[in-house]
Amino acid sequence: VREQASAAAAVATPVTVDEDAAFPASAPWLDHPVVVEVAVPPAQLDVATSGDAWGALAGVGLAWVGLDAPGGALDTLRARVRAAGGIAPVVRGPGGLGDDPLPAPEVHRRLKDSFDPNGVLAPGRGWGGL
Repeated sequence: VREQASAAAAVATPVTVDEDAAFPASAPWLDHPVVVEVAVPPAQLDVATSGDAWGALAGVGLAWVGLDAPGGALDTLRARVRAAGGIAPVVRGPGGLGDDPLPAPEVHRRLKDSFDPNGVLAPGRGWGGL
């Protein structure tokens, strides 16, 4: 917890850490018409921490970002998230999944290759016939 609190403090101030509070203790992103859910590797979470309308679960690489409108700010956020190897779908308001192809089939292929290198487990039942 100390390590995660230190990482959070490095990307945003002030950071309030309450280990016993239910998440979220506050949700400033909900005051905005567009809410984006960012999912990145935890070490890359700083790509989502701009402005003051966000909250994150630092240990798992999830953040929620409030935006005033889709368009420029959303495009900029998605470009940073994409460069960090993540995704940023809009969960409230216009914007949807965006125009970029989702990385899920590639992730599925890498997982399948790792756990089933000989391709014997449920062949053909995954994305793209994996």
